Amino acid sequence: MKVKKFLIVFNLFLIFTGIFIEPSMSILQNYKSLIMGSDALISDYFIKGSIGSSFLNAGLVGMISIVLMVVSSHKFNVMSLSSVMLMSGFAFFGKNIVNIWPIIFGVYLYTLYQKKDFGENIPIALFATSFSPIVSEFLFVYSGNLIFRIALALALGISIGFVIVFFSNHIYKIHKGYNLYNVGFAIGLLSTLYVSLMKSYGYVFESELLWDYHFNLWMYGYFSIIFLMMVIIGLKEGSFKSYKELLKSSGYRADYLSDYGFSTVILNMGVNGLFTLAFLYMIKVPLNGPVIGGLLTILGFSGNGKHIRNMLPIFVGVYLGSVTKVWSIQDPSIVLSALFGTGLAPLAGSFGFLAGAVASYLNSSVVLNTGFLHGGLNLYNTGFAIGIVCALIVPLYEAISRKKKALIMNDGKKI
Repeated sequence: MKVKKFLIVFNLFLIFTGIFIEPSMSILQNYKSLIMGSDALISDYFIKGSIGSSFLNAGLVGMISIVLMVVSSHKFNVMSLSSVMLMSGFAFFGKNIVNIWPIIFGVYLYTLYQKKDFGENIPIALFATSFSPIVSEFLFVYSGNLIFRIALALALGISIGFVIVFFSNHIYKIHKGYNLYNVGFAIGLLSTLYVSLMKSYGYVFESELLWDYHFNLWMYGYFSIIFLMMVIIGLKEGSFKSYKELLKSSGYRADYLSDYGFSTVILNMGVNGLFTLAFLYMIKVPLNGPVIGGLLTILGFSGNGKHIRNMLPIFVGVYLGSVTKVWSIQDPSIVLSALFGTGLAPLAGSFGFLAGAVASYLNSSVVLNTGFLHGGLNLYNTGFAIGIVCALIVPLYEAISRKKKALIMNDGKKI
């Protein structure tokens, strides 16, 4: 129940923030601009719409997600927290109140066909909206007949939703849970298939980089206050002791909500948020739509895998990449690689700091090339890249880990 109340309050706060920033009818016109057109990576809603309309959209998309959960009698849990926060986060760059519906409806049809509980599968439905830009692509970018465009957008979105549940369960075996963004990896593979088919019919995907480079210091203050409030709430409820225990966990297949309680999770969210803000400020990155999306994603997964100890190696790996490779740490794709790359946190927590940093170092290169495969239509591009990295290096890490354990058992001492 605490999770539901928190999500409602948080998303209402986003809505009120948007109205406060832009308290005029212009917010509706900017909201219309935000919805129309391409949503392929990277489409910063701060530029496509406005800052006010972006916050309004984030809050509305989050509230829609909560209402769907309530109506379907979904039992709020750690997956509810991560999926709704992800919806609000990506509603700053790519998801809106129009393009999310076909995919969600596709999952609903799948549950009807399989006679499953839609409420239990809502988190997967929400995660799967990472492919929502394909709906916008054919609704607003494709130049064909309007009825055909609508039919095609619905057909593609619904088909993705229909197959994603069982496909994501199958894909999980590849990375074994070391990639927190399992649906992102699954959508990455499916979107590559869809986009490849469309390209073979001559469709050309075009996108432009929309990235607000303006450094709004007040935005840092705004989120710092929010994260500090989370820390205070958590500490007030006496969760510091359990938080120290949480920090000892690897994050692998974790459910901090069940293990430590909501007060510890909200403390972890606040600390993770402040830690990430400090990193972003250090590398002088503006808090625009996509960056805020990354921030809220980190908060969302603070309930099932992420904490400052297993996120630090990920940031270090990306930073080392900026020193040794041809790109800058401030490049948009690299900033997002650092933020969303924290999906590797369970790997870092399980195999150690060096292993996590190496994985992040590799991922920062892979993520630059995976967008071409799906035409930028998979918003969880980093989740796709992480899946590829995990598929390649997890077997190696596991082999090394087994070798170390064998040596310890044989020698009776730690190697």
